Amino acid sequence: MKYDYFLDARNLLCPIPILKAKKFLKNMQPGEVLLVKATDPSAEGDFKLFVKQTSSELLKFNKEDSDLLFYIKKNI
Repeated sequence: MKYDYFLDARNLLCPIPILKAKKFLKNMQPGEVLLVKATDPSAEGDFKLFVKQTSSELLKFNKEDSDLLFYIKKNI
């Protein structure tokens, strides 16, 4: 899947990946996509809740070995 920005949040415990993603999204334009790679198992639930509470959309969630990949689109 195509993305505009990449955030490597592997080996960081929540809420740090969420906080870093929030900072990225703040500086992005609507329609742009951020790929976040995380390894914290709680990140899956945290990011799914995060996109519901923000003006963003989880386009795709995928697991690759120990990596959790989140493709997040900024809507507004």
